[in-house]
Amino acid sequence: MISPVVLRRESLSDAGAVEQIVGAAFGADEPMLPTLVRALRPYSRFAAQSPPGSDPLALVAELDGAAVGHVMLTVGHIDAWESMVPVLVLSPLAVLPDHQGAGIGTDLVAGAVELAASTGAPAVFLEGSPTYYGARGFTAAEPLGFRRPSLRIPAPAFQVALLPGYRPWMTGTLVYPAPFWELDCVGLRDRALVQQIEAAG
Repeated sequence: MISPVVLRRESLSDAGAVEQIVGAAFGADEPMLPTLVRALRPYSRFAAQSPPGSDPLALVAELDGAAVGHVMLTVGHIDAWESMVPVLVLSPLAVLPDHQGAGIGTDLVAGAVELAASTGAPAVFLEGSPTYYGARGFTAAEPLGFRRPSLRIPAPAFQVALLPGYRPWMTGTLVYPAPFWELDCVGLRDRALVQQIEAAG
């Protein structure tokens, strides 16, 4: 009998285990990602729902009591004509290699979107495979009036899930939280994936 995966909010005590999951999931291809997660934690709180010192807007997936996956939401902004609009960015999503392909990532994405909606945020953005995330509720963002934060993100990989708090005027350029820029973690680094996305796009 297969044990069910349990999703729960990340607590501050999970920091070390989470960074190990992220490091194992991405390996040498993305060596800065554990550092990025650490740097993003202060940005993983949305308005009054997440005051300083509260648990970050992140989820841990547990299997038989052991943490095997993680997803984080951080606050970015849409530079809309009327005003800057706080939105959420889903990144990174990580599952331990031995547990990939079992639906844990799908559960984490669904849980993250539900968590984002509970904050009142109008949208969740990400960069990644349109095939993978398109099957999990995301759609290309540019046709909806949003602009990529960087040209290093292929247009089809720039995706959004609109939430109940979204209003039609909330369009413009997505501005990532500072750590993405400071650690040079903007844009897809997997050239094969970029070529695949652009060819399919």
